[in-house]
Amino acid sequence: MVDHRKHETQSRADPEAVRPLDPLLVLPCVDSTLHSSYFEGLRGVRGVDLLRIALPSTLPFRAQSDNPDAIVIVTEESFPGK
Repeated sequence: MVDHRKHETQSRADPEAVRPLDPLLVLPCVDSTLHSSYFEGLRGVRGVDLLRIALPSTLPFRAQSDNPDAIVIVTEESFPGK
C-alpha cells in the first residue's frame, strides 16, 4: 500500500518560497510642476509604488533617503530654431 499523503505534502510549495514580489519603488523627478501630470497614470499601476515627486534640486537627497528602485526623470528642453 502506498501513502499518498506523503507525496502530496512533498509536491506542495513552501509558503516562504512562494511570495509576491515587492512593488517597484519609483522616485519621479520633474524640472517643472507642469510635468507632474506625466506620472498620474502610474499612480494605480499594480506592482509600482510611486513616491512623492522630487524636483532636481532635491534629487540627490531624495534618492539617498527614499532608497528607490528606480528614478524616472521628465524634462522638457527647448531647442532654438535654425
